[in-house]
Amino acid sequence: MKVLRILLLILAVTMLVIPAETADAGVSVHDASVLKERGDYKGAERAFREILSAEPENMEALKGLASLLKSRGRYGQAKEALESGGGRGPSLE
Repeated sequence: MKVLRILLLILAVTMLVIPAETADAGVSVHDASVLKERGDYKGAERAFREILSAEPENMEALKGLASLLKSRGRYGQAKEALESGGGRGPSLE
């Protein structure tokens, strides 16, 4: 029983790490939001922009990107992202 609990714990930890490492492998708005909540702002921005490059009309991704930029004090970039459709603004790099 103890071994099973350890394996389940390892699986849970692995599942928490995977979205941050696979941000380039077809992320969802949920994945990007989780990255933001964890404080991985670069990863979240990258994920939101990836979604928007594939789906420029994705309003959830657009709102997520604008919210992220605004929360980081990047008001002008948030406005620019909203005005341009989200996928073509400056990055964190």
